[in-house]
Amino acid sequence: TTLAVFIPILFIQEQAGQLFRDLAYAISFAVGISMITAITVVPMFASRWLGRLRVKNPKPGDRVSTRPLSFSEKVHKVVDPFFLLIGSFVARIFYGIVGAGLRSVIPALLIIFVTLGMFFWSLALIPSAEYLPQGNENFILGMIKLPAGMSVEGADEQLAKMEAKVLSLPQVDRTFFLLMRDMPFFGVIIKEDVTEKEEIQGLIGDLTAYGRQIYPFPDVVPIIFQAPVFARGTTSGKSVSIDVSGPDLKRLQELCNRLSDQLRGLDGVIMVRPSLDLGNPELQVHPDRERLADLGMTASDVARVVETLVEGRITSLYRAEGGKEYDLTLKALETQIKDPSDMATVMIPTPSGDKVRIVDVASIRQRLGPVSVERLEQERSATLDVTIRDDVPLEKMIDDINQKVIDPLVPQLPIEYQIGLSGSADDLVSTMHALKNSFLLALMIIYLLMAALFRSFFYPFIIMFSVPLAMTGAFLGIRLAGVEFNVITMLGFILLAGVVVNNAILIVQVTLTGVRDGLTHVDAIEQAVRLRIRPIFMTSVTSVLGMIPMSFGHGTGVDLYNGLGVAVIGGLTISTLFTLILIPILLRIFLLARDSLAIRLGREELTELGTARRLAELDAKV
Repeated sequence: TTLAVFIPILFIQEQAGQLFRDLAYAISFAVGISMITAITVVPMFASRWLGRLRVKNPKPGDRVSTRPLSFSEKVHKVVDPFFLLIGSFVARIFYGIVGAGLRSVIPALLIIFVTLGMFFWSLALIPSAEYLPQGNENFILGMIKLPAGMSVEGADEQLAKMEAKVLSLPQVDRTFFLLMRDMPFFGVIIKEDVTEKEEIQGLIGDLTAYGRQIYPFPDVVPIIFQAPVFARGTTSGKSVSIDVSGPDLKRLQELCNRLSDQLRGLDGVIMVRPSLDLGNPELQVHPDRERLADLGMTASDVARVVETLVEGRITSLYRAEGGKEYDLTLKALETQIKDPSDMATVMIPTPSGDKVRIVDVASIRQRLGPVSVERLEQERSATLDVTIRDDVPLEKMIDDINQKVIDPLVPQLPIEYQIGLSGSADDLVSTMHALKNSFLLALMIIYLLMAALFRSFFYPFIIMFSVPLAMTGAFLGIRLAGVEFNVITMLGFILLAGVVVNNAILIVQVTLTGVRDGLTHVDAIEQAVRLRIRPIFMTSVTSVLGMIPMSFGHGTGVDLYNGLGVAVIGGLTISTLFTLILIPILLRIFLLARDSLAIRLGREELTELGTARRLAELDAKV
């Protein structure tokens, strides 16, 4: 079952699937090799090392060791009684609870309702989801949105002051600064010995304060964040992207401004930065088509001349000695076109051989236009990059944007205008959908696999009740530990589904063996709990201890899997404790109901003893 749950993970195509796939391969190979070792190597060494017994009263024929006690054996001799005392005390508690539930209706119903209540209560503990963890890189990125109209020289001077401030910090190793069009961009590489998240967050706070001191303007917002391990770019830290598409740029800008105002009012939003900026000065040449037609010309004739003046046109090819070829580009000198009036007086030849000025066949206007025009599915579009606080879950912000901004606005828009989430928000939705499908598929595979092993559809159904118990523990662990509920943490739920059913399988299998040997249902179940409580606790405790470094370790890269480890620890703990109580009671109810119904219908071959005889006959034929 542990191997089976990884089959759906291999087919996840999203970005998180790349991480899951490597982890799935690693765990699958580890489990497979350990299983082979357990049934081959371990018995061989056990026969050699455990061949001679140390007993107080040896029986005739026993191989008794006469060598002196080793150091480890002396330690065991001192420690074992203490652990046996604790183990027997815990076992007696479980024996008492299970025995009461098996022999009385009220304790059984109480146990069932308590476990069901815990499960539904845990659903209220589910936190809002994140996409991928931020990680703990020793790299900080920052941007500062400058006020409109600030000169490049002034921005560069202020940036030099901030660079000196940053380099004076003891945690900083190296840094770089870039002066972009209206947003200085810088990066800070932290020293390797600075790994604690709290210290890095303190450094980010200092850098933010420096940015506000150096640029003391009310509309300046420094955006400084620890570089995430998984990122699409360096435009912002934790962010949500919103795409707005439509045919008209002015209407798009109006929509972007309206969305920006509403988004800034949401709790958790730091900054909204639209990609559409109509503040770029440009010259627009509008041909007079009627005048051009009178002269036997077209708008393309004017466009070619304007393109040649501004961008240049390749007119010929120059082939030098040695076979090298060079494009010859015709373009106006910078001294020829200094202002719009120079453009207006440029002469254009007509088909009749005359020449006319551009201003005679076109109007030249100075306007503000976009720096660049983006397109989404061949429609003009703009993207709003919404930077949010690190403590605000991505799923919560997505819900707020949809419910408070997008949903009320969409009915008011013309049909040709579209608004939708993109980037990490869209990835989170699609990945969560893929993980839910993978989880359900994993449960189906586990159920069918157990149905084939037990030759029954009813026993696997009882065993599957251990999965909700694991989910209860996982949700509780995530809430108590305060870790992110990201898509890597969700992988822990799929992993738990394949692990926790093993404990219930042991209880059911030993119970059925006892019933087929002639024991009553109650005696068989009590025997199963008595025989399997120790190995169940041993395997669960070792698994929990092995997950502790992953769950609570610190350092670069360790916190990527903190949530997964916490989910597995919580799920294993609660599932182990309650599986030993709930599964025996459910199994008792099912066996009693099935045998009573079979006897009432006169079909004794359907009872457990009848099933045992039928299976024995099938095995004999095989």
